[in-house]
Amino acid sequence: QKWYALIMKIPCQKLNLVGRGMVDVINIKLPPEQIQSLIDNKHYFSAYHMNKKYWLTVLLDQNTDMSQLKTLIQTSYHLVEK
Repeated sequence: QKWYALIMKIPCQKLNLVGRGMVDVINIKLPPEQIQSLIDNKHYFSAYHMNKKYWLTVLLDQNTDMSQLKTLIQTSYHLVEK
């Protein structure tokens, strides 16, 4: 099975975020150079539970840029479908 995006709920601490609760995230496959340019450790993180070279973790909350997220998911899909 090919994965191009994986949504999950993880503890805040896994992303070094303050709090004891759980957060929703999505892991997206992207070109390595794009991943490095996006990581800000606030909304975009080195991949949780995936290969950090090819995957990015995006925090899903009220501040998520949905337009950019759609573009990233489309890029991920095209990388995996090849």
